[in-house]
Amino acid sequence: MARPKGSLNKTTLKAREILAKKKFCPISALITIYSYAVDDYLEYKDKRQNNRISPLEDQSPKFLLTAQHSARDIASYIHPKLKSIEYVETDPTQGLTDQEILDKYERAAKLYREKILAKNGKLPSRKSAKKSDSRD
Repeated sequence: MARPKGSLNKTTLKAREILAKKKFCPISALITIYSYAVDDYLEYKDKRQNNRISPLEDQSPKFLLTAQHSARDIASYIHPKLKSIEYVETDPTQGLTDQEILDKYERAAKLYREKILAKNGKLPSRKSAKKSDSRD
């Protein structure tokens, strides 16, 4: 018998049990690491600005990277990961006869004309339509 959808597997349950016994929270640990990394980054940044260290001794990029990775890992506990969606282009005329396709386009043209009439009170003349097409 399979486990119910959405329930945790045995490995996850065991890991959570171990963490609970040790009173360990991964989010708190990551937040602590993030805080220390930012503090160290700011300390090195201050030393660099006051010319107390050479560029070769500057470790601030390493601390900034640690802070970035910690923040990314913390976010995975708070925000769900987005599913990747495969884009499939579909043909709206697939499975339609030529006459059905023609009818659809004629209905669309009629709706467009009605929309223009409602907006302007008249349809543009063919000459003005050709002029506006050449301006584009």
